[in-house]
Amino acid sequence: MNNKNYDIAKIEKALYDALRLSGILHNSQIFMGTRPKVDIPSDKDAFIVVSVPSDVIDMNAFGRFIARIDIYARDKNGLKNVTRLSELHDKVFDLLPIITNKYSFDLMGELGDSDSLGYHVTLINLYAIAKITN
Repeated sequence: MNNKNYDIAKIEKALYDALRLSGILHNSQIFMGTRPKVDIPSDKDAFIVVSVPSDVIDMNAFGRFIARIDIYARDKNGLKNVTRLSELHDKVFDLLPIITNKYSFDLMGELGDSDSLGYHVTLINLYAIAKITN
């Protein structure tokens, strides 16, 4: 089925808008698609990346896929900044489920990791549905 709601960029934008409107972080600290390649200014201790790391499976009445919210917090004294990660984690959980006129997102599970740039990350996977367009 040809459904314009299956456009990955539109899905990421819908999730981005939901987080932006919630005020969880300043708009300049929320990104779509992938982690920014540039370093985040030192006065910004956290940022979020929203993505759709899967294809959209057409179920005839709706599209099913996985979306993700990655919460990054700058390490503190070389260690995981548990306080900041937990604060943002809880704010994201307070938003779930996220339901728009075209998409719905709800908790699937989560993982933790770190990168080589001084951040730890909580990856929140979301079950997601794209509604049929007219």
